[in-house]
Amino acid sequence: MRTQDPGNKNYGRSLIKNIAQILWTIAASLCFILLLTKLLMVGAESPDAMVLAKIGGILALLYVLFLLEGLQVAGLLIKDHSEEAIRQYVTSAGYGSKEKKILNIARIFIGTFDSFVTGRQIMVIMTVVSIATLLASLTISPNFQQGTWLGLNIFREKVVGLLNTPVFSFISSTLFPAWISQLLPQFAADNRAILFVTVPGTKWVMAAASALDKAQAGYPAHWLLRVLQKFGIFNKKEVIAVGRDKFHASAIAFYGRGKESHKITIRLGARTKYREELRFVYHRGETHEIFHKVSLLAKVTGDIEISMDTPDSVETAVPKVEEIENESQYIYVVRIPLNKPLPRSLNSPDVVTLIAEYETEEDSSDESEGRWVEFVTSLPMAYGEIQIVPPRGRMICHPIISVFDSSRNTDTALLDADLTNAWTIQHETNNSIIAHISYPLIGFIYTLTYASLLKEND
Repeated sequence: MRTQDPGNKNYGRSLIKNIAQILWTIAASLCFILLLTKLLMVGAESPDAMVLAKIGGILALLYVLFLLEGLQVAGLLIKDHSEEAIRQYVTSAGYGSKEKKILNIARIFIGTFDSFVTGRQIMVIMTVVSIATLLASLTISPNFQQGTWLGLNIFREKVVGLLNTPVFSFISSTLFPAWISQLLPQFAADNRAILFVTVPGTKWVMAAASALDKAQAGYPAHWLLRVLQKFGIFNKKEVIAVGRDKFHASAIAFYGRGKESHKITIRLGARTKYREELRFVYHRGETHEIFHKVSLLAKVTGDIEISMDTPDSVETAVPKVEEIENESQYIYVVRIPLNKPLPRSLNSPDVVTLIAEYETEEDSSDESEGRWVEFVTSLPMAYGEIQIVPPRGRMICHPIISVFDSSRNTDTALLDADLTNAWTIQHETNNSIIAHISYPLIGFIYTLTYASLLKEND
């Protein structure tokens, strides 16, 4: 058996750490016991409606704070994922009846996370101060006589005196909420974001935070920032980026607008279903309409369903879809007019999320026929993704994939050295494949050609 050398410095640090953990655990336990004792004593001494309402309010506010802190961590983990990715995970994880609630909250995180953070921060400070105020208002009479106290009046007097001190009120309204209603939910939500979203009450807390932001409760902070910027304080924005992020940031700085991401999901079958999710960002200039072009091998059946998430006060008109047919493909141009140009302010960029869903007459259940889908990068784009999902009960086996790069005007196999860094392929657990495009160049057309090679899923 290996033992640590008592003379080792790491052993000494570990010993100090363990002692500190024990002492803090004892302190937290005592704080919990004393706070619970105080609430019980106050309730027993003065069981009127006002006192009971204060005790109930403290417990309710501790739970609200618990939800607010956990949702912040959950939002940070969810906001950079697509809604489709969240939907697939939730379905596969078996959340059942909770799926709708999870997706509604995830939609807020993905589209308006900054708005949630504004409302949440205001709610947090209001909740913490309210807890402290209510706890300070609860005092125990020095002549408290409930219980036998084992005949020890000195013990009773000491406990009552301690619970009435400002020091205990301070500790019980700062450290105790920090342990039980701030750090605990943050640790719980880390790597368990979806599970935390299902906790009772999250829906109402999210709604309250969003309402505060929509009511412009955070506007004074924006106004004060602009005042500071006029005096040369915090007036220069920083873009910390390397590699692909630096490439995109430079392009955005030149064009004033671009795409943060463009994701396409293709579901193979007797009718091929498509879902596109685009995230546009606008830094300067005047954009009066959202433009998107779809190029397909087969004609769209029905309508192209469009849904959008726009900044506050920005409204969209009915999308205009123009169909252009040529010899080799079907082209659909989607234009969505806006009631005001973007960005609304040069001080902060505006983000718009567009989701387009449609299906074509194309039968993609054939096991060998080659097909293609393409990215058109008319705007700077940071990230592109194409996901190909086989029909239920089948899987994709060793897909044949090649990429057409309009800058070279050649069809190049993916594994060729010069394009290995441009595309990466990964297999998902549900047997779909995902192609990621890096460094998409503006004005180039990247076409992904694939043969699905479907087989029965064992």
